[in-house]
Amino acid sequence: MPVTETNSFFKQKRTAAEIKSEILLSCFNTWYSFYLQQPNLKIYNLQYLDLLAGAGNPEDVSPATILQTVVNAHETLPELNESLQTYFYAAAKGASDKLKLDLEDQPFFAALKNLPIHLPEAEATFTFSDTTATLLAADPFGAAYAQELLLKALNGAHTDLWLLFNLNKLKAATTPGKEKSLFAELFGARWEPLKQMLQQETNLRKREQKSVEALENALRDQNYNCATLRINLPGKDQLQYYLMVASKNKPLYFQFREILEQHSDYQADGVPLFQVNQKPQPVELPEFFRYLHPYCQENLVEELANSRSRFHYSTIQEIYEEHVIGTPYRKLNYLQAFDNLKNQGLINLVDEKNKQVKKLDENAIVFYKLHRSK
Repeated sequence: MPVTETNSFFKQKRTAAEIKSEILLSCFNTWYSFYLQQPNLKIYNLQYLDLLAGAGNPEDVSPATILQTVVNAHETLPELNESLQTYFYAAAKGASDKLKLDLEDQPFFAALKNLPIHLPEAEATFTFSDTTATLLAADPFGAAYAQELLLKALNGAHTDLWLLFNLNKLKAATTPGKEKSLFAELFGARWEPLKQMLQQETNLRKREQKSVEALENALRDQNYNCATLRINLPGKDQLQYYLMVASKNKPLYFQFREILEQHSDYQADGVPLFQVNQKPQPVELPEFFRYLHPYCQENLVEELANSRSRFHYSTIQEIYEEHVIGTPYRKLNYLQAFDNLKNQGLINLVDEKNKQVKKLDENAIVFYKLHRSK
């Protein structure tokens, strides 16, 4: 199977502002479309909190781009402009005033139904109710004020997260005498074991991995589904950023996850690594690939072959949504796996009328044959 080519955006070093402008806008478009098209959720208000609103750098166009998007959608989706309230926080000295002036100078500014609120100067009373959906962009280890808002937002039933960070501030927070209670609140019971690990583990990569896993698990404790992209510097095995997306709404989580997939590097078998600039080394003995890479196409095929009791008479989409959590697989891997099982004679693929499907897609129903009893 040919290696899937990743998006070329990260082929050169990118600033946090450029990453926001490239990826956050896609997540924002997906986010508001999801909630405005889900009448059963009874969402009447949208909140966008950008706690990474820049340091006054000209390349950080995401606040203006977000507002421009809202205005441009007025003809086709007027409810976006009516229901969305934006909040921006720029931690750098003077950046908030500059951002405010820059936005007010934009030609589309007067068309906004709800003018942006700049934090903390124009303090807001946030509403994290069952009828309000919030998209929050933040560094979970950034400024204390932004951390406080993040912790408050996590209590919302429909708070979705776009988190861009490295781990420098997390390590510094474990220094005796400089510990921060906000980190303890974010990680909960995981904070003390995490501090001990950070102080004792000498392998940098392991410290990074365990720290990110602790954050993901802390969010999962609050019913979040998480996907994380590790972004290395081009040409170096050196971390630049982690980008994590998280949602309590699984359908939205899957859409966020697919946005990250577009930027991931891939193994030779087409399974995403959810890493950037981290091409896997070729395995000298191909027959050992599955043992060195537990999340691989071959192992997925075998696991699904032995899952009759779990997945019999489920659609490929349903199987994907249940099985993929906690793995790096993508939907295409499942389609290929079930095509493989069909060719082996282990399953049939049928439609809702139990007729053989001619074209494989995620709506096909997997009918396991009886001789495969597990």
